[in-house]
Amino acid sequence: DGRLLRCWWWLRQRWLRSFLTETDVVDPERLRRIGGVDVSFVKGSETDACAALVVLDAATLEVIHTSCRRVVLTALYIP
Repeated sequence: DGRLLRCWWWLRQRWLRSFLTETDVVDPERLRRIGGVDVSFVKGSETDACAALVVLDAATLEVIHTSCRRVVLTALYIP
């Protein structure tokens, strides 16, 4: 049942949120690299998406690595 699965993922995301840390746990001066990820859905699809990774030099904010891949999501996206 789709509603049961959606409920399970909603609960799972709330549980994962409990581990979120919103304070610095490392000295920012010691960082050498900063990474970010994102997923964007293909228009009209709930499973086809593009996943992207970007890595920056922490001192200069210069992009030092990028990667994009077309992916098929197997888990529901719940904002």
